Amino acid sequence: MKYIKSLEYLWALISSQPRIDAQSAPEIVYRNDWFSVECVSYPDALEKSWSLYTVVCRDWVNIVPVTPERDVVLLVEYKYGVGRWLLGLPGGLIDEGETPEQAAFRELREECGLVASEIIALGKVPANPATHRNHGHFYLAKADPRTSSPVQHEPNERIFTVAVPLDLIYRYSLSSSCQFSAYDTASILRAHHRLSKDEIVE
Repeated sequence: MKYIKSLEYLWALISSQPRIDAQSAPEIVYRNDWFSVECVSYPDALEKSWSLYTVVCRDWVNIVPVTPERDVVLLVEYKYGVGRWLLGLPGGLIDEGETPEQAAFRELREECGLVASEIIALGKVPANPATHRNHGHFYLAKADPRTSSPVQHEPNERIFTVAVPLDLIYRYSLSSSCQFSAYDTASILRAHHRLSKDEIVE
């Protein structure tokens, strides 16, 4: 085990590792309108071939909408994957030709009916680097519910919105009972850290 005392040394160590090239061209084994699955062969430590299935999908955005009263506007949405209603943030896939920031404005308007006065980038992370190629982009949105637009939910979406104090949501995201997704949790922690330096949300 290497003991690291600086981030600069850590990043240098990671970037110095050799690249592992695939032994075959990607083969698409499944595709729909949202994602595709590719199969690629790689060598293992014994130089034998093994197959990796990779999900290829567009990047997406997560938005933390905060009002002048420091409330977070959240979605209560039925999530078909787990089969129950959950609390979460607005967000979605980035459309073709759209920048992540443009997608953040659009998703906030479509899902919450909010028009942001400002969108602040909070960084991006790999979705699931073991099997997925895409990234999630995190944004803080300063939005006033008094300047709203009609929501535009998809026919299969079951959604309504609630406003909850930022500090309460921050404490909930750190609790063992938290039911946010990992990406929603990361977005909220980053937004809270950013706003902890601000006295007000304009």
